[in-house]
Amino acid sequence: MEITWGVPRERTKITVLPEGRAELVMGTMASEQGHETSFARLVTEWTGVPFDSIDYLARDTAWVAAGGGSHSGRSTKLATTIIGQPTDEIIAKGRKIAGHLLEPGEPDIEFVEGHYGIAGTDREIGLFEVARPPRRGPTCRQNCGGPLAAMSDQALVASFPYGT
Repeated sequence: MEITWGVPRERTKITVLPEGRAELVMGTMASEQGHETSFARLVTEWTGVPFDSIDYLARDTAWVAAGGGSHSGRSTKLATTIIGQPTDEIIAKGRKIAGHLLEPGEPDIEFVEGHYGIAGTDREIGLFEVARPPRRGPTCRQNCGGPLAAMSDQALVASFPYGT
């Protein structure tokens, strides 16, 4: 990815672990803005993972591969994009796996508040169950392996709403 001067690059990776936890790795660090809370709340709202089950990992190059740091109000605006994309991908990948596990196929699977279910029934499976080691079978040949994780790596142009 080519990055122009002055445009910060941000990367986030979200991994849902079968042990009942999720890791949120981001390059944007808090300096008393409460990112640990606001970023984890986004993951909670979009995936249904309990807030207390989210580990926010920053400030360690062993985890964080890229990040533009924290600049004024940019971080929260940016977080909706770089957290939103991987949560959508995790839900979509989980839908494929849940379709395999519940056996109706992906089109009949709904995702609501951390659970995949067969539309119109009480059959469901939780996000953490879906995150267990990969399963193989006739309805789950592709995209069912590996961890239940996704990443977003973007260079985003800043906006200045106070200048309008």
